[in-house]
Order: sequence, then structure tokens, then C-alpha cells
Amino acid sequence: MENLPVITEGLNPVALFVEGGIDEILSKVESEVLSVVPNTETAAGRKDIASLAHMVAKSKVALDNMGKEFVAGKKAELKKVDAQRKKSRDFLDELKANVRQPLTDFEDAEKSRLQAIAHAREMEIAHEEALTWDDLFTREAAIKLEEAKIAKQESERIENERIEKIKKAAEENAKNEAKREAEQKENARIAEIARKQEAEEARQADVAHRERFHSEANRFIRGILGTTEEQATAIIDAISCGAVPHISIKY
Repeated sequence: MENLPVITEGLNPVALFVEGGIDEILSKVESEVLSVVPNTETAAGRKDIASLAHMVAKSKVALDNMGKEFVAGKKAELKKVDAQRKKSRDFLDELKANVRQPLTDFEDAEKSRLQAIAHAREMEIAHEEALTWDDLFTREAAIKLEEAKIAKQESERIENERIEKIKKAAEENAKNEAKREAEQKENARIAEIARKQEAEEARQADVAHRERFHSEANRFIRGILGTTEEQATAIIDAISCGAVPHISIKY
């Protein structure tokens, strides 16, 4: 993840900053970052997500700077270039947010978890202090502590359900993509079979067509010249293969 590609290398701004010219690069960035399954369970996985988001941000800046330099030399094309710059900024900002969303969700959940732990600890301290008071204050502190524990457990349950839903959604997307690719391959295979079948039918039809022409010509030659069927066939074959000057068969 450390050696992220610089997408501006080798790009031609004249071809890039036209209507639709930026789409392939944006799709390439999107494909690269979305090909990595986000993993917030490990520090390395969270670092990879941050690196992907950083790459998207660098790509946005690189494309935007290239656009600025191009506009400086192409004032007449300023509106088109600015439109593409805005498109790349908006697209990559949204892509960055989408790519970083798992990390953002993790950070929010972690913040909530730490807050719940801190709150529980505060309640524990309050409970310890309440031990010096009479039974009424002790019971109230115990009730609050129990409520805090219940709230923490509920928060953890909700967070676990959310993480599980994210995992299931990612698995479902992967299954759907695999199914789509399999269907595309099967459709291509069926189309190829149909194409070969059509070609073979066309070839057979052409052969039958030529045989009918040859048969009619054979009967005509035998009727005119009184040749045998073999001799007439030899004459027709010689004409069809171009061996007889100035004479050809039009099928």
C-alpha cells in the first residue's frame, strides 16, 4: 500500500480534459481503491483504508493541478477544463468519503466505546464514593451503575450488529459480482456457438447453391456438346477455378 501509483504520469492533458475524457482515469482510481476489501479489525487494515483515502485525495489534487496548468495555456478551453476539474473534485471527494467510511464508522464506534467505558468507570468511582453515605445514596448509585452497564452492553450489541451487516453486505456484493461475471461468460459462449452455427449454415447453403449451378451447367454442356457427365464436370471445374481464359461462372 505504500507504493501507490501516480495517475498523472504519462497522461496527455489535451486528450484528458475534454468531455468524458476524465472518466477512464476516475474509473481506474475507483476500481483500484474499491478492489481492496476494507478491514477495520486490524491496525494494518485501518492503515490501508487511510492510505486508500489518501491516494484518492492525492489523485484529486494531481488532476486538479494538471487542469490548472492546462488552463493557463488554453484560455479558450477554460470552461471545459474547469467542468472536468469540478467533476473530478466532486467525484473523488465522494469516492474518498465512501472509501474512508469504514474507517470513519470504526472511529465513531471506538469513540462511543471509549466514552461508554469512561462513563462506566465514572459510575464505578461514584459507587465507591457512595459507600461512605447512607443506604439510600448507595442504592441510587448502584441503580445508576447498572443502567450504565446496560447502556454499554446495548451499545456494544448495536455496534456488533452494524459490523456484521457491513460484512454480510460485502460478501453479498462479492457473490453478485461473481455471478454477473459467470453470466457474462456463459452469454459469450452461447453467442460464439450461435455465430459458428450461422457461419456453418451459410457455408452449407453456399455449397448447395454452387452444386445446383454446377448441376444445371453440367446438363447444359452435355446437351450441347454431347460430352459425358465426367467430361462436363471437368469443364465446369476448370472454369470455376479460373483455368479457362475469359470465361467465369457467376453464382
